[in-house]
Amino acid sequence: MALLLMSRPARRKWIPLALPTATAAVIVTLGPLTGGSANPARQFGPALWADKPAHLWAYLLAPLAGAALTALAARRRFHRSGQPRPASPPRTG
Repeated sequence: MALLLMSRPARRKWIPLALPTATAAVIVTLGPLTGGSANPARQFGPALWADKPAHLWAYLLAPLAGAALTALAARRRFHRSGQPRPASPPRTG
């Protein structure tokens, strides 16, 4: 979300409000499912050792889904604005 807000200077003023709001939304959404843990590293190990991997799918799927949604939003923004896609860095090696 911060990347989308940083893409235009007029939207940058909303970043201090958007980040805590997004964090609160994650806690409210995942809290009942996971006990309020929002850090996959802290949840994965104990869930694995306790033989209770219930709701572990949320920690494995959410980063992938978030990355995919961000990529789609960025692609849509560039497509709609008519701007060329950013150049990829040159390959080395």
